[in-house]
Amino acid sequence: MHIVNLSNKYYKKCLALSGSIEAWHCGRELSGNSFSLDFLGSGEGMLYLGPGIYFTDNRDLALRYAKYHDKAFLYKVSIPLDQVYDPGRGEPLNLREKSIELQKQLRIDLGLPENKHLSPTDSFKYGKEIVGFLVQKFGRSKAVQMLKDIGINGIYEHLPSGALEICIFDPSVISILDKEPL
Repeated sequence: MHIVNLSNKYYKKCLALSGSIEAWHCGRELSGNSFSLDFLGSGEGMLYLGPGIYFTDNRDLALRYAKYHDKAFLYKVSIPLDQVYDPGRGEPLNLREKSIELQKQLRIDLGLPENKHLSPTDSFKYGKEIVGFLVQKFGRSKAVQMLKDIGINGIYEHLPSGALEICIFDPSVISILDKEPL
């Protein structure tokens, strides 16, 4: 394994143990000093991890999104990882258990046998497809509420580059550390 990838892996493990992660978001100037879901769908990839506000732990990657705004700002934030789920790895474990329980309940509510997939690409080992399924079946608002009801305030994924992409459904969990105009 390349030394940079190895160091990134352990760096992210340490961040997870610390309970929060510093991340960046590039977008329009915030009204007040907090994020809002009012502009959902104004960027790209809204359904990639779900309907929410997108962040990355890679500053350069965040800066690429400045193309969507004439007067963009770069926000440095802190996000608590105990409320943000990595469905690809099923971490943290308490959110994996809640995701699996939600899937079981959905199968019961929809009258599907336990071995019946909820979607054509459904592997649902740890809930990787759950957000897309919920959005398609129930709409954005209901999907987000269902996830928030079980304690999942966001989803994150490890990108092939080593960076994290983080989608937050509940703006109240985001703490703004710094803001700079671009």
